[in-house]
Amino acid sequence: MSDTGIIDHDPDRTARKKRRRFAVMSWLAFSLVLVLALVATAPYWAPSLSSVLPWGMPSGAGNPALGGRLDAIEQRLSQLSNQPNAPGAAPDLSDIQSKLQGEAAAQDKLDQRLGALEARVANLSDDPQRLLLISLGQLSAAIETSRPYAGELGSAEALSSKRPDILAQLKTLDAASAVGIPGAAVLARQFSQDVAPALLRAGADSGAAADNWWQRVLARLRSLVVIRRTDQDGQQSADPVVAAVSTAEAALDQGDVAGAVSTIETLPPDTRAPAQPWLVLAHKRLDAEAAVALAIETTSQALAAPGAKTP
Repeated sequence: MSDTGIIDHDPDRTARKKRRRFAVMSWLAFSLVLVLALVATAPYWAPSLSSVLPWGMPSGAGNPALGGRLDAIEQRLSQLSNQPNAPGAAPDLSDIQSKLQGEAAAQDKLDQRLGALEARVANLSDDPQRLLLISLGQLSAAIETSRPYAGELGSAEALSSKRPDILAQLKTLDAASAVGIPGAAVLARQFSQDVAPALLRAGADSGAAADNWWQRVLARLRSLVVIRRTDQDGQQSADPVVAAVSTAEAALDQGDVAGAVSTIETLPPDTRAPAQPWLVLAHKRLDAEAAVALAIETTSQALAAPGAKTP
């Protein structure tokens, strides 16, 4: 007689068993998927974790080329650490030392030159006469340029405050210091363009008073058309005005303002009247040059006197 199977007719118990089987099967399926995913992505995460895993390979074991380079570097470092310091292994600094020595020598020469210049400046600063002489030279150069010279004149007057004789000469230059005095080139141009034609016309007009009507007509024509001769023939002309104008122009061409002035002043006052404004400027030029020249000569004599300071 066989035992009949026991059939569990409890529906709740049957449902619980089904749920447990389903849960186990789901967990197994999830584990299988996870294992497959880890195996598939191993090339991406395995190298970075191989050093910390117990079964990880040493660095460079998976790459023969990298391992060989690491071994070579370690061997070279070992050789360098064990190699004694050789005297000849030190870098060659001879070129750098030579350059430094050359720069030091050049600096020494520069220091010597600066010292000499400082000594000369100190020597000059101790001698007001020398400074005054330099200032007078600058004043003379400024006057020659026809430009204002108030700055140079003020410096010279300040340095000559203890020399009343020189200061008196310089004071004669105060009036024109703000505007300047025409130089020889300016005076020559003014004479050639304005003064000479006016003098020749004035000389022609003076001959118009002749008794002969023909001479009066000829003089009038000469006053309208001025023909100038500046060569030697003009200087030897029988007409005194023509001769004076030619001689004055020749002198101005040589920079001789004094010679031109003295020549024009030989003419009669009525004849030289057109040149009077020009003569005033020319005399200012001559007076200024004379004043500065006298001041320079006086200062030079004081420096050359016994007991004067020498460089």
